[in-house]
Amino acid sequence: DEPTSGLDSATSLDVVRVLRALARKGATVACVVHQPALQLYEQFTDVLLLAPGGRTAYLGPPTGARAHFEDRLGFRCPRDWSPPDFYMQLLVGKPHAMAQEWAQRPIPRSARRRRAQQRHAGGASNDGGVADGSAGAAAAAAPPFHATSSSGAPAVTTTTTTTNGAVAGAQPSSSSSPVGGDGAQPFPNGAASTTDPLDTDAKALLELAAREREPPTWATQLYLQTARALLRQRRIAASIAGDIVVQTCVGGGVGLLYADYAFKNAQLVNFMVSISIGMTIALTATSTFAKNRDVFIRECCQAAGGGLSTSAYFVANNLADLPRFAALATAFCFAFLPLAHPRTELGTYVLAACADAFAASGFGYICGCVFDEQTALLGALCMALLFALFSGVHPTILQMPLPLRVVHYSSHSRYFVEVLFVEEVAKMSEAFRMPPSFYSSSSDSVLAQLLAYGYFVSDVTAYWSGFIKWLDLATLVAIGLAARVSAYFILVNLSAAALGMDSTPTFVRRCVGRAATALWRAARRARRGSARGGLYAAHGSAGGPDDWRFSAAQPLV
Repeated sequence: DEPTSGLDSATSLDVVRVLRALARKGATVACVVHQPALQLYEQFTDVLLLAPGGRTAYLGPPTGARAHFEDRLGFRCPRDWSPPDFYMQLLVGKPHAMAQEWAQRPIPRSARRRRAQQRHAGGASNDGGVADGSAGAAAAAAPPFHATSSSGAPAVTTTTTTTNGAVAGAQPSSSSSPVGGDGAQPFPNGAASTTDPLDTDAKALLELAAREREPPTWATQLYLQTARALLRQRRIAASIAGDIVVQTCVGGGVGLLYADYAFKNAQLVNFMVSISIGMTIALTATSTFAKNRDVFIRECCQAAGGGLSTSAYFVANNLADLPRFAALATAFCFAFLPLAHPRTELGTYVLAACADAFAASGFGYICGCVFDEQTALLGALCMALLFALFSGVHPTILQMPLPLRVVHYSSHSRYFVEVLFVEEVAKMSEAFRMPPSFYSSSSDSVLAQLLAYGYFVSDVTAYWSGFIKWLDLATLVAIGLAARVSAYFILVNLSAAALGMDSTPTFVRRCVGRAATALWRAARRARRGSARGGLYAAHGSAGGPDDWRFSAAQPLV
């Protein structure tokens, strides 16, 4: 960022040459330079010139900028001006009032089409938009910067605009004082090269050229943002591989701790699995938006940023994270199942773990959108622990106070533990599905266990048919989606000031205020109308001007 600031011209050139040498060796060098000298400017492979509002005005090799501004925008750099300084003067500053009025008209497309017709016709001045520089004739309604001289080169014209926006006339610049060597002048009315180019219509053309660039569609933004998010993850592939190794170690550790566990310890094992997956996934998800909040503001700011869609950015990062979360959940299962030997099938276990990871990552996103990077880790850890405690293992839902059951039913761990337990008992023989009175100990009855943990329903066959399993998996996905929607609104509202937009509370207050104002005005008009209905117009009678009567047939309006 500004590597040449505070350096003299010779030292600045040496610094840029060093950067160019690094680029030739394969390194990618991107830097911001203000007021570059021409020799320094030409050292770069590509340059990016930004118009007001952060819009791209030019992107390409430095040598192509001159042709771009001359051919597309219709003005030339004076001889005694350095091209980089000339471009900066055009891009920075306030446009002229006339340029602001003219910017409301769709000039660039028609002007470029007209200029192409003029060139094809040999530069003849037979239309209202062409002025012959050699003859110095004035053409009515000529658009600025789109006239040609007798040699076919672009000449500069100015447009006089009245207060109502009508075009009054146009004046071509004189060719008696050539600046560019071909009879063309960069400024209107034959002004000297010392005239500020911001007072010309070139600035309006430049802004219009930036405005004409239609933003990409939402689907295009989603595709590009997803590709970039995947590329960012590819660059940290070593870190992701390390996370997978750690998750594998965690799964193996829990599996060794509960190797070949008995049925009476099934819920304890499910509780430990829920804590392990919930905590690791939530902690991993916090970095997605906590680390890249500046990138989000830069890309989506409507005033000085890219002006891209906030929802496309958010959804793209979510899609890019899905393979990572699935890999972490799968790594845990592949390390845990061979050691613990649960009755649940591998496919069902992996599917349930991925669904729980999807839900847990949503709450990690919320912490990453609310807090900074360090605080988000602590918040995600506390949230994962809270949901695990309210999973219904201990205390069970029957032991919880009624107000706290709201947390229980919103906990993703509750449904993850339930689907694991239900699949565990579904694989057991019919001998364990008898009523508790058939056993010496009620803990040996599956029905007694379902009732103790609050999973009992009126139709117990729903557990054996697999309906509860798919219902729990769908609930986990719904919780993950709800958490992501909440995270999106939190991210946008907390960054509303930086994005140049209103937050949701401000928007709601404004809408309510406008609605209340509209209702008050409507009621006021209704009261005035009812009051006027009782008044009657007075009209003169035959008895003279002083004889007035009221007529109900002629109301006063």
